[in-house]
This record gives sequence, C-alpha cells and structure tokens, in this order.
Amino acid sequence: MNRCQRGSFARSVGLLLLALLAVTGGCLGNRTGLRAPATSGVADAAAIDARGTTDAADRDLIAPSAGGVPGSGGIAIGSGGAAGLAGSPGFGGTGATGLGGGGATGLGGGGATGLGGGGATGLGGTGATGLGGGGATGLGGTSLPSTCGDQVISGDETCDDGNTMPFDGCSADCRKEPVCGVAGRCTSICGDGFVIDEACDDGNTRDGDGCSANCRVEPGWTCAQPALGAKLLVPAVYRDFRFHHPSDFEPGVMGQEAASPGMVESDLGSDGKPVFTGITGNGVSVESQSTFAMWYRDVTGVNHSTVGSLAMWASGSGTYVNRYGPNGERWHQTRDGNPFFFPVDGDSFTPASEFCAAQAPPDFDTSGTWPYDLDNSGHERMHNFSFTSELHYWLKYDARNPVTLTILVDDDGWVFIHGKLAIDVGGIHTPVTNSLTLDATAAAALGLVDGGVYEIAIFQAERQTTSSALSLTLPGFNTAPSQCHPE
Repeated sequence: MNRCQRGSFARSVGLLLLALLAVTGGCLGNRTGLRAPATSGVADAAAIDARGTTDAADRDLIAPSAGGVPGSGGIAIGSGGAAGLAGSPGFGGTGATGLGGGGATGLGGGGATGLGGGGATGLGGTGATGLGGGGATGLGGTSLPSTCGDQVISGDETCDDGNTMPFDGCSADCRKEPVCGVAGRCTSICGDGFVIDEACDDGNTRDGDGCSANCRVEPGWTCAQPALGAKLLVPAVYRDFRFHHPSDFEPGVMGQEAASPGMVESDLGSDGKPVFTGITGNGVSVESQSTFAMWYRDVTGVNHSTVGSLAMWASGSGTYVNRYGPNGERWHQTRDGNPFFFPVDGDSFTPASEFCAAQAPPDFDTSGTWPYDLDNSGHERMHNFSFTSELHYWLKYDARNPVTLTILVDDDGWVFIHGKLAIDVGGIHTPVTNSLTLDATAAAALGLVDGGVYEIAIFQAERQTTSSALSLTLPGFNTAPSQCHPE
C-alpha cells in the first residue's frame, strides 16, 4: 500500500472509531466499557484481530465470547462469533468485513499480530502482506499461488526453508525430501508426499480424505500413486566456472582416452559431497583438495549455481535415460544420451568470450570425424564449458528384478548409491562408459536391503574443451503423492 492509500485507509478507520464512540457514549481512555465480563480480556479474540496475539494496551478491547457492555449482543472490536458489531459487518468478528476477525477482509484475520491477520506482517490477513485476507497479498482475497522460498508454507508446499536450493531437506519446489543421511536407508515423514514404508501419503496429515493423519488407508477408500509416465525429472544443481579459475578447469589435457579411477574416496563426506584423495597423473589435473572442494559447493566469485533438472525418458525395463531433444528425441533418431550436454549455456557468470564450439565424439557419430554442433544456417554453436553437475534421486532395491545403471561421461563422473562409490569414471578424458547391475553381489557391497529405498548421487564435471557428452541410465522411482478415491 502506498502512502496515499495508507492515509485514505487511516481516515476510514478514524470514521469507524468515531462511530463506535457515538454508539458507546464514552471515550476509549480506559476502554472498560468495551470489555466483556468474567475474563481477563484474552479469551477468543485479540485486539482488533480475532483469535490472535495482543499487547497489554489492547487487551481491554477484547470480547471473550460475546461482546460489549455486559451481556451478549454488545459492542466489540473483533471477537470470534460475537454479536452486535462483533461478528457482523463493520467492527466484526469471525467472517466479518471491516476491522474483522478470523477470515476477515480488512484489518482482520485470525491469529494476527498488530493489525494483521494470522502470521501477517502489517495490515494483512492470514500469511498476508498488506491488507489481505487469508494468504493474500494486497487488499483482500483469500489465496494466491504460494511462492517457494519465502519461508511461508502455503498452497501445496510441505516445507519452505527460505531458498529454492535442493538437497538440503527441502526441494526446489518446497517439498520435504526423503531423509537418507550419508549412508542410511531413506525414510520419509508422513505428510511429505513421498510413499516410503507407508500405506499411503497424500502430502498432508488430515483425516477424512482417504489417507489418514498417520498415512494409513482409511476404510472405504482406495489409495495409490499414479503410474510413472514417459518422463521424469531428476533434480540437479549446475555450477558454472571460469576457465583456469581454479586451474582444475581447462588445464590443457588432450588425448586422454581412459578414466582415472581413485580420484575420490569410496564414501561420501559427512556433508554428502565427494572427497578428493589427492592422487595425481593421467587426466586428474586437480590442483589441490581445496580446489576440488569448490566443485560441488557454492563459492562466491569462483562459481555460480543454477538449480534445474535433468529430463529422463522411459527406455524400457523400468529404466530412464536422458536424450538429445527437449521432447525425448534421440540423437539421429537412434542414440540415447546427449552429445552436446551444456546445461549452463544460459548462465551469464561466464562471459561469451569464453564460449567455444563443441564437437560430437565418435560414440555419437560413427564417422569418427568429430563433427561440430551447427545451427540451421550451418554456423557453429558456441557453448559454455567448465561446469559441474550434481544430481540426486532415489531407487527402491528389488532383489528379484536387478536393474543396471549406466553412465557415459566426458569428463569426470561418479555415481554413489547409499553413500558408497558405485561407478568411477573420474578424470579428464574422451567419453568413457561404465555400468553397474544391482545384483546380489553389488547390493551386498553397497549395503542394500531388499525393499529398501536409497539415494543415488551423481557428480559430473566438464573440464576440458571441445566435447561434453552425457548419457545416464537410472531406474525409475515414483515421487508422486498418493491419490485416494472412495470405493
């Protein structure tokens, strides 16, 4: 509300207060004439707001259950369900319009602080900013779409930690993430929308909607997750780096065709990030443990993070793979994966002067000529190299149906399951493929138990021009909340 609007509104409030004085025939100096009998003044209303908090100066304005000068039907400024002016248009109570109570439009709202509504700042309604009603912004209304990252849990959100960074317990779209720890079996909390070791989870803890407050299917209802579709999105954080800053990026390593295993410890660190072992040689080209620690952490002036996702497409047998086209088109209609994987092309942290032309490796072009990525006019497209990718997803281990995870990557790539290194293709190199089938032997080595849900963590780095390719195959995992219907 601007200054002019505030003045007009204040004048309106002043006229209403004068009208109140005329009705009561007295002044508001000690406010005793406005109190309802038999309570200390804080019962079911608060100041000019119903069902909220108040300060000492406002307590005599409160009508505990009815309003006014003794008896019901009296006068009160805000009271849940009061009669007279309380609970009616004007200086009302619950559902009122004016200086209202719970759910009011104007100076109302339940559970308010000051002139606000429940949880409001200023003159708002529930969760509002301004003169709004419940959840509104501005001069009223009852709800607007929630804004993830504003520290207010609203709409379909199950959490809001004040940011839109995933992998910290609250996802980029403000859903609680499964609790997996560094090397623990994943669990979820009833009401978070993830069905893990629960009969159902519809994203809330209300009874009467088919999935109970303790995530059990209620009598007379059927609950199930919608089937996995043709596409799923794997949450990702991409971090953009400049050439040579640190020197791990664009170090000038050429002709390296093999991976350099052993660059990272076999277990993730306590914060869920890979730990550099300090080895040297081959295509390692890492300056120090300190520079490696920057790869998957935000460092001001060194990198810039972009929250996104990697689109994966159904490839049969319950697995999903990334592809070249935005709608799941295969490269040359036959090849899964992406020969031109550049997720930070739109990040302005790296100046356009550092963008380079990219070539498709022989894995995607059987001619072996390393053709350039060209636009429709035959011009070379310029791409932003020097970046890292961090992705997290989940799998449910099924001992009866072993699945195979595969990664083709240029350059570094590591896949961790249950906090343990499962696939290691580190180092600067041309595309290298590695895979792991989750059979009984692999499951035992990773500590997987049949029926358990575990986190998959993928870490990639693109550190040397002129190629950046990625093909990733993962098992599908259903993250959708339960949908319940009466039988």
